[in-house]
Amino acid sequence: MNALSKEQQEAIKKISTTRLSLYLLHAGVSDTETDKIDWSAMIEKWAVLAAEGRDRLVEATAAAMAAPGMSEAEIALEHDSLAHAI
Repeated sequence: MNALSKEQQEAIKKISTTRLSLYLLHAGVSDTETDKIDWSAMIEKWAVLAAEGRDRLVEATAAAMAAPGMSEAEIALEHDSLAHAI
């Protein structure tokens, strides 16, 4: 987390657990792993990915999947259904 700017750190701290889990899944972290870790651990994992620049790709992918007006829970359900369909 220290490798990120103050602005990046603050933005990451505002991400909900559901959205953070979705971002991590898109980045290749298994759902088994995300289910086992708490919000703080998710924040740390996401900070590492952000420091590597992988956050921009994941956020773009998640935004492309979300239809206007979808809630975070609906997005997570959509992601789960797509992941299980593969």
